[in-house]
Amino acid sequence: MKDRFISPFADPDLELVKAASDFAENHVLPYAEEWERTRTSPVDTVRRGAAQFAGLLVEPDQGGLGASFTTAAQVLAELARADLAFAFSLVVHINLTSAVSRVGSEAHRERYLKALLAGELIGAFCLTEPGAGTDAGAISTRALQSGDGWQLNGEKAWVTNCAFADLFSVYAQTSDGSGPAGIATFLVDRECN
Repeated sequence: MKDRFISPFADPDLELVKAASDFAENHVLPYAEEWERTRTSPVDTVRRGAAQFAGLLVEPDQGGLGASFTTAAQVLAELARADLAFAFSLVVHINLTSAVSRVGSEAHRERYLKALLAGELIGAFCLTEPGAGTDAGAISTRALQSGDGWQLNGEKAWVTNCAFADLFSVYAQTSDGSGPAGIATFLVDRECN
């Protein structure tokens, strides 16, 4: 049992919201127009933002900030005020970091969590497919057991952070005809073979 309980809807942590406002003002807003005009992904700024905010929804005993949903929403609103695309990129990373901390295996937490929290690894979300859009129940990417691992076959589209992500959460069907009940998420390193 945990020592403390923070309601997910608790009053916001104003220090975190202020930190996000300062980050947006100093590291995002001055460059957002140029990023858009040149269609540039601000990799270094995403890593810097991840190092500061990736732990929003991760408990402190795992190295996170343990923020309420209210705080997280206000932090992300401050970042989105400066640049929605940047904030969305960070949201994808924050969600993956949170998922690894909450439902990842012990091996996954040991291998990835610290690096995700530090912004050394950036996460991406791979659900959308050319033939299915975002209808998770209609995805056709397949995961087949192969030895002691899995082999993934399929196509994904519109992958946020794809150009610079290090770790991908890939949604795939594990059992033909099972619809949403057969979908599993796989963590895939960019450098996998």
